[in-house]
Amino acid sequence: ISSYSLCCHFEANLGAQGHSVLGGTMSFLLVFRANGAYNRYWQGRMFTSFMMSDIRDFCMLSCIYLRGGEANARWVFARTGVVEV
Repeated sequence: ISSYSLCCHFEANLGAQGHSVLGGTMSFLLVFRANGAYNRYWQGRMFTSFMMSDIRDFCMLSCIYLRGGEANARWVFARTGVVEV
């Protein structure tokens, strides 16, 4: 950006090197920004999958505890190995 400003305001001619420096800098910044967006996407996807997993576990436990009886006893035995009386 500074090379562009230098060319416009002071009528300096940087030639092909000025454009290559500007192009290289802009491409680096673009890749850096795209990498940050990619990381934010995967972080959001990870949090969403954790939330959905927690919701599924909550629904499963709610159904088991509300239902009670034999299903509850089987689930407790499968998790702990202890038979409830």
